[in-house]
Parts: sequence; structure tokens; C-alpha cells
Amino acid sequence: MKNRVLVVEDDLSISTLLKIKLENKGYDVKTLYSGKAAIDFLKDNDNWLLLADYRLTDMNCDEIIIQLKSMNISPPFIVMTGMSEQQLAVDMMKMGAIDFIIKSIGFAETVIAVVERAFETILMRRALDQSIENIKESELKFRMFFENIQDIFFMTELDGKVIEVSPSVKTVLGYEPYEIISESIGHLFLYNSDFRRIKHQLTNDGISEFAAVLLKHKDTSLKSLSVVCNIVDLGRRGLRIIGVARNVSEKRQMEAEMMKKVMEAEENERKKIAEDIHDDVGPILSVIKMYFELISNSGEDTVKRKKLLGKVQDLIDNSIHKIRTITQTLTPNILEQYGLEKAIKSFVESIAFVSRINFKIEVIDMEFEKAMEVYLYRTSVELINNSLKHSEAKNINLRVVMTQKGLELIYTDDGNGFDLNEKLYSGKIKGNGLLSIINRTKMMSGNLSLRSNPGKGVKVKIVFDNQLI
Repeated sequence: MKNRVLVVEDDLSISTLLKIKLENKGYDVKTLYSGKAAIDFLKDNDNWLLLADYRLTDMNCDEIIIQLKSMNISPPFIVMTGMSEQQLAVDMMKMGAIDFIIKSIGFAETVIAVVERAFETILMRRALDQSIENIKESELKFRMFFENIQDIFFMTELDGKVIEVSPSVKTVLGYEPYEIISESIGHLFLYNSDFRRIKHQLTNDGISEFAAVLLKHKDTSLKSLSVVCNIVDLGRRGLRIIGVARNVSEKRQMEAEMMKKVMEAEENERKKIAEDIHDDVGPILSVIKMYFELISNSGEDTVKRKKLLGKVQDLIDNSIHKIRTITQTLTPNILEQYGLEKAIKSFVESIAFVSRINFKIEVIDMEFEKAMEVYLYRTSVELINNSLKHSEAKNINLRVVMTQKGLELIYTDDGNGFDLNEKLYSGKIKGNGLLSIINRTKMMSGNLSLRSNPGKGVKVKIVFDNQLI
């Protein structure tokens, strides 16, 4: 479609000249001779460039523009005048004029150039308006998403200072966004070690993912959140950490409950196995003993001895078969009968002499839930067994105590140690012992920290918040 120009000029000769010149350049041109005619035309027709003389017989050009704007009509326009009036030009440009032309000799050629530039300006304005509209629409969509997302979206400086956080932080952690912005995100973490590990991964890999970390709610309760974040280059704004945190408290609670039930089921099964050994294997061994007594009293009767030995062989085979069907990981009776402290110390006493290791054991004498008691016992035994197998330690210290932070299990040895970054952060842990402890601790919603260096032994610290015991 041709570009269209509405010429409003009360001088017929000038109007005719401009129409001819503009049509020769390929424009669609319409001529009118009064301000009222121009207003009536533009009320029903859009996409016209208005080229108007400032002083018409019925009104001035500024009056035309004012009346059109009162009807929410804002056509692009160029003003022509027979006098060089600087203030008039300024006023019309303020009202939105694209350009201002002085009617001097040969001005018709100037009009052609000005109209060409005007349409270029119109195209640029339309493109700019469309871009602004697109940006506004995108911002609206993002803002609606940002304000209604259930997960916590956050942006921080590299040191953890919060720049932006979604309103969902109010729902999840009880804080208004303004209470967190400009503060360090680290103060929300229950354990500073979790915050340090996230920064460590970001520094090394540019991205960090944690299935669950404990954050502090404004009401002092604890919330378990999964966190995914990465470092993004925002150009002039520099490097920023952008991430999402999802509330997994209910999921973690369900997992913890499930783990407790699993551990209780395991212990019940072990107890049943122990009873089966007592009820099934014990009597068979007693009978075998009786047969050996008969054999020893059979004298020279080889036929009788052979028959008795055959019976013994059958009983032994039967015992072996029964024992092979029973798991070796039985519930220690002493744990059930006398509690955690005596169970751990009894285990240590059974290996202290043959291992030639100096043990220092401190275990709080108190009752725990069965799942927690079993966890503490199994973890203590696993840590000691790891040291016996791998560390060549001479001294082992184990403490299970209550502190202001909560229940703590602290284990150290002075053995070989290992490169923590290589084995833990890179996922190169050999064997199932340490992995089992880490996974079991997560399932119980505890916080485990591990320190080790080659030649400097191992320190494991496991903490359960008072609310989790």
C-alpha cells in the first residue's frame, strides 16, 4: 500500500503544486482546505501523514491537533508556515510535530525530502512502539510468573548478598522480600557448611544442585528446600548467582518417616532371625551333642558308630542349611536390653584388644526413638569398621552428646585420612560404608560434615536439630 499524505492548505496553487510533486514521488495524496475538513476526515481515516499549513482560514494547526487528541486521535504531522517563527516551531515540536517547514522559494522540493524522512521516522516509531509493547507484554508475563510462582526465585551477588527474591519467600520462609534483599542469603541456612558447599560448587563448576538443605523460617522452625543455582553473566551488571529453591519439607518428612519404618522393620526382622536361630538351630546343635555322647559310649560297635555318624552328618547339613538362610546382620541383644551406651561400649571392648587401638568413647545415657537409636549404633559401628579396614589409626574418639545445637555424633581417628575433594565432591568414594552413612543421615534429616586430609586422619560430625529428635 502507498504511503498516504493529507495536504491541508487553503492556498489552492500551493495545494495543487504539493499534490503534483508528492504524487510524482509515488505517494497517495488527498488535499483539503480547512481545519474542520481535516478533523472530519481524520476521524474516519487513519494511517495518513498530515501536512498542514499553520494558519488556515478557520483555525490554526495547533487547534487541529488539540481537537484530534481530545478524540484520542494522534496522527503524525508536519507543520508549514510562511514566517520564520522559532518559538512557534518549538511549540509545535513539543506537541509532537515530526518537522517544521518554512514556505520559502523552492520549498516544494524541501517538502519532498521532509516527507520522505517523516515516513522513515514513522516506521521507526512504529517498530519502537511494537518493541516496547513486546517488552511490556514479556515483563507482564514474567512478573505474573515471578509473583505467583510457588518456588523461591532469587538473584544474589557472588558473595551471597540478595538482589532480588520472589514474593513466594513469604509463603515458604515467612519473610517479606524487603526483609531479605540486601542481606546475605547465608544467614537463612541452619548450617553454614551447606552454604559453603554451595559456594564451593559454584566456584568450581559454575552450577550447584542440592537435594535438600535446612533453612530457617522466620518463626524459628526449619524448612527443607532443594536448591539449584548457577552463575550468570549479566553484561554491565556483572556476574550474578541466579537460582530456584523448592520447598521439600513435606517430602523430606515423609522420607524420614518411611526411613524410620524401614529401619524398624529391619530391626524386627533381625530380631525374628535371632529367634529363629535360637529356636531352630539351637535344638539341632543340642541333639548333635547328644549323638556325639552316644558315639563316645558305643565302644567297638562300628556298625552302630557308623549309623550314629550318619545321623550327625544329616543334622550338621540341616544346621548349615538353616544358618545359610539367616542374615548375618542381627540386632545386638545388648542394644535392645541395655541401650545405646552399653551397646557401643560392648562392641568397642570386643575389638579393642585385638586391634591394639586406643579408644575413647563418650555416649550420652538417654533413651531415643528406636529408629534414632539404631541409626546411632549402626553409624558408630560403621565408622569404627572403616577405620579398622582403611586408616591404620592408633587412636579413635567417639562422642554422642547433647549440645545447644542438638544431638551430635563426633568421630575422629588419627589414621591415613584421604583427599576430601577428590573422593567426596567428585563422587569417587570407594565402598559402601561412607556412602551408606551419608545417605542414612540424609534420610534421618541430619547434617553431616566431613573433614580429612592425607596423613591427618578423619573427623565426622553429625548433628540433629532438637526439633528433629
